[in-house]
Amino acid sequence: MRQILHDVEQNIYTLEIRSDDPDVIHNQLEHCLVSFYLLNFYFNFFFYLLNRNFIKLYQILNLKLNMLFVLVVVSLKKDKLMDQMI
Repeated sequence: MRQILHDVEQNIYTLEIRSDDPDVIHNQLEHCLVSFYLLNFYFNFFFYLLNRNFIKLYQILNLKLNMLFVLVVVSLKKDKLMDQMI
C-alpha cells in the first residue's frame, strides 16, 4: 500500500497541464485516468478488507457478549434456586 501511495505521489505532476498541444493533454488525461482507476481499485479493496475484518470482530464480540449474558442469567437463576432451598 505504501508503494502505491508513493507511486501516486511521484506521478502527481501529471495533473498539471504543461502544453497546449491536444495530443499531450490527451496523453496526460489517459495517464490520470489509469492512475485514478488504480487508486479507486486499491481504495475499494482496502475498505473491503477493513469491513470484512470489522464484521468478523463484531461477530466475535457479539458471540462473547451473548455467552456472557447466558452465564449471568444462569448464575442469577442458580442464586435464586439456592435462596429458595434455604
